Amino acid sequence: MSAGIAATGISVSDLRVAASAVNRFEVKNTGAAGGFHVQISDRDPEQMQIMFFEANGILATDQTKKDVEKYFNRQEVRRALMNQLGELAFPPRVTESYVEELLRNIDVERIRERRFRVAVDYAFSSAALVMPALLRMLRVESVTTHSFMDPDEEAIRTADLPAFTANTRKLVEAMGANLGVVLDRSAERIILIDERARDIPADTTLHLLLRLISSHAEAGRKVVLPANVSSVAERIVKREGLELVRARISPGGLMEAAAEEGVMFAGSPDGAFIFPAFLPGFDAIMSLAKVLELLALEDKSLSELCEEVPTAALIHERAPVPWSLKGLAMRELSERVRENRVDLADGIRIEDDGGWAQLVPDPDEPFFHIYAEGPTDRDSVALAQRYRALLEEVLESADH
Repeated sequence: MSAGIAATGISVSDLRVAASAVNRFEVKNTGAAGGFHVQISDRDPEQMQIMFFEANGILATDQTKKDVEKYFNRQEVRRALMNQLGELAFPPRVTESYVEELLRNIDVERIRERRFRVAVDYAFSSAALVMPALLRMLRVESVTTHSFMDPDEEAIRTADLPAFTANTRKLVEAMGANLGVVLDRSAERIILIDERARDIPADTTLHLLLRLISSHAEAGRKVVLPANVSSVAERIVKREGLELVRARISPGGLMEAAAEEGVMFAGSPDGAFIFPAFLPGFDAIMSLAKVLELLALEDKSLSELCEEVPTAALIHERAPVPWSLKGLAMRELSERVRENRVDLADGIRIEDDGGWAQLVPDPDEPFFHIYAEGPTDRDSVALAQRYRALLEEVLESADH
């Protein structure tokens, strides 16, 4: 990748091994025209994932992707002369700069006063190269597992988040920790575990952060949420007097909206959070730091705070759909549900029986996401089953 870009006459700063958040930070704070990040896919360990960043650190926008595809398909690729090749540099102290700026965006003294004990599972992510220094500066006592430097390549390839979460629950219990946290392989999402060794659902974590952030923020500040969040999240934002900004469900759509002026927080119900004052992108390291700050400001345990947050009946499923049938499935589904209240801004959203369901084609994998929320868990399950069955019916008729 670096050699190819240098061959077009563009200079490259190679960060070697770094978390995607550190990469985004370096792009944003050095005036770079953009960036890219290569990692093992967080969905399929047999695939490599390449992410492209805009100059402000967010994922490449739809317009940028279209431009890249246009120039690639036309073979309009710049080829530099030998004396015009880009330079390859290895910038120093990138991690230190990231940590220093992060510390300027949190209440360090309040966190230090609490003397937190935390169990951390890195899930072999490169956050293990950053987090120890941060935790030392915050005077947080930690026990960590599955660091990035583990030499067992097979263990890295077969990393299992549910198993890591179960292991972290045991660590929390054994060390009497205030909380536990499990990062995903890309160090973008977190799973929290309270001091009673119970893991907290990702959407509950979003609701908790919304309530805590809003209680310590000025009224009128903006919060960005995707279309697939629960009604509970909407009520929390409105009750606290914050302005709710809607974004597309895709990570790129959420980051693009979060980068707008006046946004203080953005989050998705899968455990990925954005704090735009620091960085308009998903960052598990900053997310943990903010969780510690908010716990210190509230002076309550994680389990007590979670009990104050209403739970939601939101369901998320994935249904396999061949690439070749995605467009047909969207057209057929739109036709079959047209008599309902339908919103086609992001996939297909249907208002149904006091709840809603949303079917969204995944941009990178051959399946549809199905989101459903009813008044109760049973209603949510029924909604999800109904529209999954409808999708399967459409696919079956297409095969014939």
